[in-house]
Amino acid sequence: MLVFCHCPKTAGTSMFRAIGRVYGQHRSYLIKRERPSIAALRARGISFVAGHAPHIYYTAQGAEGLQFFTVVRDPVQTALSVFAHCARHRYLWRPAMEFFDAELPARGLALNAPEAVRLFLRRFPALMGIRWDNLQVRFAVDKPTEPLSASDLEVARRSFAAMDVVGVTERFEATLELLALRFGWPEVAFGRYGVSSEEQRPVHDPDLMREIEAEVALDRDLTAWARERFDADLAVARAERVERGAPAPTIAPSAAHPRRFSPAWVREWIALARPWTRDDWRWWGEVTRAMMADRARRRWRAAELGRDAWQELRIFAALLFDWRSCWPARLCLLLGLAYLFVPLDLVPDRIPVLGHSDEASFLLGGLMLGRLLVPEATVRRQRTG
Repeated sequence: MLVFCHCPKTAGTSMFRAIGRVYGQHRSYLIKRERPSIAALRARGISFVAGHAPHIYYTAQGAEGLQFFTVVRDPVQTALSVFAHCARHRYLWRPAMEFFDAELPARGLALNAPEAVRLFLRRFPALMGIRWDNLQVRFAVDKPTEPLSASDLEVARRSFAAMDVVGVTERFEATLELLALRFGWPEVAFGRYGVSSEEQRPVHDPDLMREIEAEVALDRDLTAWARERFDADLAVARAERVERGAPAPTIAPSAAHPRRFSPAWVREWIALARPWTRDDWRWWGEVTRAMMADRARRRWRAAELGRDAWQELRIFAALLFDWRSCWPARLCLLLGLAYLFVPLDLVPDRIPVLGHSDEASFLLGGLMLGRLLVPEATVRRQRTG
């Protein structure tokens, strides 16, 4: 069994999906909320496990028959990626929602302004319940909130040294090459997933970079050691391949991501959801019940849905009246509306209830297909006013 000890915000989703294609989605398991039992996963026939569980968690269960790898990333970029991730998925945490959607606008701060990043990082323990400084060392020693010392750096280094491969996010393709050489994969196809949009990424500010740098000294030492090991391991693996006369593995980008809600997108989503356990689904059920029980959250969500609906109406208006809009999207919308005025019906209106199903289907189909075909530039223009 191959185990990917995924330090947060080190391109883990892209790595999981690339290696999941090698093993097959039905034999791959992504940790969602509950750290799994290795014995239970083996009983299910799982061969590849990934998620935010450190090396020491697995070794406590017995590491026999397990192979490990992890990936490190520049500590400053890791901290900025944490900010962008929380901004993008803030609806999962109510304190983060209130910070990004209420507090920042009240202060007159843009989402990606340097001062917004500073304020968020200062408030991060209270908002998210963990600490962001030296995140990779914290993950390795499993100390999300406790103070760290130099001894923790040594423990993290020993933990990484015990793994079969330690990769580098900034050298993603070379990391996949090293994994392929080490584990005998002939080819690996990869894509980019979980990438934040430009408006969610913090604006570059030298002063902010220096402030973050001062908080991640332990991570800087750990990643420097990991990069040296990576360079040495990659050189040895390449030399061994040449000595054996084996062909180089093929590391190439996969096909473009399927459009959302397309048949290919649905098939991929089902394949990723299949390995979930009852504990994972139970967690989502608890979250849903908590959301329904929280009246304040329901009121906030209703207001948010109202704003979203207004933005969608503006996008549809742009389709009809903006000459720069995409003509296929406009055509779909007009055809869906036009069917309401066609005298011929596929289903006669005199049939109760079902008589209006054809009008509703054409209208909703035209709206949905037209919305999927709206150019991203038009959407961005309407959302920014």
